[in-house]
Amino acid sequence: MLWHWGETNPTGDKPKTVTHPSP
Repeated sequence: MLWHWGETNPTGDKPKTVTHPSP
């Protein structure tokens, strides 16, 4: 599963930053 770092965009739930694998 991938967690998203950063806030979500106003146009959608996609993060502004890149994703990283959960520890």
